[in-house]
Amino acid sequence: MSTSGLTIVNFLVTHRLAWHEVQVIRTSPDFFLRGATTVQTRDGRSLTALVTTANYAMWRGESFRDHGEDLRSGGRPAHAAIDAHRRYLAGEFGR
Repeated sequence: MSTSGLTIVNFLVTHRLAWHEVQVIRTSPDFFLRGATTVQTRDGRSLTALVTTANYAMWRGESFRDHGEDLRSGGRPAHAAIDAHRRYLAGEFGR
């Protein structure tokens, strides 16, 4: 993540997105991807960063409790991405 955009790295594919391509960032509602950071792009794609699920929290040095009681609240990666997108929308990164 940077002022120019974000990168989603999964096991076999990497997606690089400029901020203007991002519609919304949220946590996944999918049961098996609980708490994962999901990016909805302006062209309709939905990209999920698999290692941001609650299952991987301990490997990231976080507590799974950061994802809330139901493990769907999103941990540090989701909150950081959402905050960065809000800052982009507010004009902090330039356009």
